[in-house]
Amino acid sequence: MAGKCINKAIDWLICKGEIEEEDKELYVYALKNILNTLAPLFLALLTGLILRCPLRTILIIAPFVLLRKFSGGFHMESAVLCTISSAALLVACSLLSFQIHIPEGIFLVSAGACVSLIILSPRENENRPLSERERRLCRLWVTGIVGVLFILLTVLYLFAQTVPLTCLGIGIAMSAALQYPCLLEKILKKYQN
Repeated sequence: MAGKCINKAIDWLICKGEIEEEDKELYVYALKNILNTLAPLFLALLTGLILRCPLRTILIIAPFVLLRKFSGGFHMESAVLCTISSAALLVACSLLSFQIHIPEGIFLVSAGACVSLIILSPRENENRPLSERERRLCRLWVTGIVGVLFILLTVLYLFAQTVPLTCLGIGIAMSAALQYPCLLEKILKKYQN
């Protein structure tokens, strides 16, 4: 549905003379990327408002959005299924953030997720394989983002800021966890051949 709306919007801009017909694919691609980036943030904000914890949901989704683009991992077959499962996962993670009260535990789990992300990234989507150069760039981005997030986690832990530590940790762990189904699938394929 979003694809149809984007195409109609671009067609309208072409009719108005705002953009050239030959640039249509570029604009469609750019708008889809913008929507794919903003959709999780909007979903997180909406979920947070409904659950009355918008800051928590934003702190959970922020590292996820930053990492997911470069780390890769499991993807749903359809956008509708993706939206429904993402909303359910975000609600579950937001509710979980109220239940975790062990900063040492969340710090250790987050540190493990950071290491896992660096080692396993990028997990490619079979619909869009990466070139060797793209793989190196993705790994470099993940390493940089994880490094910054780990420093932030360390500061939050040292200053006993349990709520933001927990939320950021959940977002990082969620990014790492979505790589495991792809890794398992790769291992199973290897042993089936």
